[in-house]
Formats: sequence, structure tokens, C-alpha cells
Amino acid sequence: MTMAEVAVGSFVKVVSELGRKLGIGKVADIAGSNATVTYFDVPGDTTPFTIDAHLSALRPVSLAEQTWHFGTMREQGAGSWAHPRRRGF
Repeated sequence: MTMAEVAVGSFVKVVSELGRKLGIGKVADIAGSNATVTYFDVPGDTTPFTIDAHLSALRPVSLAEQTWHFGTMREQGAGSWAHPRRRGF
């Protein structure tokens, strides 16, 4: 995989034992032939788990359109998350 195929913000899977356990991550940074991939557990996670991987170990992933999403609740303050709501309804 070349840098042209993966950019910061791309969703990827990392081909490694740890990467298989973590699932889909997001490229946070690329430096030379290595990338930093971040993973989050819950919305609003301020310290995501990160791993560094060689670009050749990354596989781009296309995400399906979401039916459910989370949004912040203004009345409860920043960092709070609402129950999932259906898009388009």
C-alpha cells in the first residue's frame, strides 16, 4: 500500500494479530512509511487507543451508510451523548 492509497482520515484495518482484534480504525497521522491508527471505544472518548503500523499493513475499508448515529445533548453539556436516533425520520 502506498501513501497515495491511504490518507489521514481514512478508515483502515491493520493486518496484524492486534489489528484483527481491534477491527476498523482511522488513520490519524502518516510519517514516512508508517501510520498512526486510532481506535475508540465509546463516542466522546478523549484518549483513543493508538497503534503505529507500516503502510503496507493497512487495508482501506469502506463503511456502509449509517442508520443510527449519536449526537451531543446540549442540555446536559458538552461531552454528553444522546440515545441513537434514526437518520431520515
